[in-house]
Amino acid sequence: LFPYTTLFRSIGLKVSVEATIDTVVQCAHKILDAVFAVKSPGTLMRRLYSIQSFEEWCVDKFSEHWLPVTEFRAWQYVCFLKDSNAAPTKAGSFLEALRSSWYLLGVEGSGECERSLRIKGISSQMRASKKPWRPADLLRLDEVLRLHETLADASQPLGDRVFAGHMLHMLYGRARWSDFSCVTDLFIDSDCQYLECSTRYHKGGRSAEMKSRLLPIVAPAKGVDHSNWAVQYLQVRKLAGLELMPDQHGPMLPAPLNEQATCWAARALTSEEGSAFLRKVLDAPKTTSRRLSTHSMKSTVLSWASKYGLPDTSRAVLARHVSSVATATAVYSRDLLSPVLREMEIGRAHV
Repeated sequence: LFPYTTLFRSIGLKVSVEATIDTVVQCAHKILDAVFAVKSPGTLMRRLYSIQSFEEWCVDKFSEHWLPVTEFRAWQYVCFLKDSNAAPTKAGSFLEALRSSWYLLGVEGSGECERSLRIKGISSQMRASKKPWRPADLLRLDEVLRLHETLADASQPLGDRVFAGHMLHMLYGRARWSDFSCVTDLFIDSDCQYLECSTRYHKGGRSAEMKSRLLPIVAPAKGVDHSNWAVQYLQVRKLAGLELMPDQHGPMLPAPLNEQATCWAARALTSEEGSAFLRKVLDAPKTTSRRLSTHSMKSTVLSWASKYGLPDTSRAVLARHVSSVATATAVYSRDLLSPVLREMEIGRAHV
């Protein structure tokens, strides 16, 4: 970053003016932290990967770095993406990364690139060739039961048991993979009926006000096999050294560092890694007719709720769809969640 500070108009110039040689790193970090503020870490990483791909192409093709960015070089890159049959969304992701580079960092030249009609045209052409969206398939009841069996079976590898418990937590908590990327306050109530944690990084948290709220994720502790999966899961997590201390923030499922699943990285497992592991545990490879992924967990329970006949408002609260309920408070309030969770539990008994 620092050799190019003069090219970061609204960031780099402030660093070059305000910092000394000894404080340039600290000054830059402080400004970037303020600029990125409440931006989603996942969004920032996607923008980074897009710029990183552009940088690698520039170095490989022209033996030069991406800065200073020019409209002509960006145009050459999106033409290359189209001619090489890159993913249909890759040019669009690059355009979004340029837009962020301009409006967040003031990267010189990125504003002209993101306004370029021909770059936008290539992006639209590629996106139009994208295959129709196909949601992840639902889990069958026997597959859910297999996750319960894996969690409860002490002869299974510890890592598989932790993962199975995590999948059940997502299933009964109606959670996206990203919801568990940074959680806090994990606990089970005194009657061992509900497992609860809170997350700040969630899809509904778009505004600064929403990002300041902790979203509760409450899951019934008893599953479709009538066992208390939540108690088993917490016991397995303790064996694996994955206890979350009070007021500690961290990923619910970090990446394992050894085969014994007793040592864990600071980073969370990615959704792609989770999907691959899910298909492996269930012996359900991806095919043209069926595709399981981590999003299957959330959609499965919501499908059960729909088939049982729960009203739209109840399903919206269960799914934490803020825009679908009368007030966002409905998905942030434990008291308002309680009657809906009881409806879900009654429906679970009929699965």
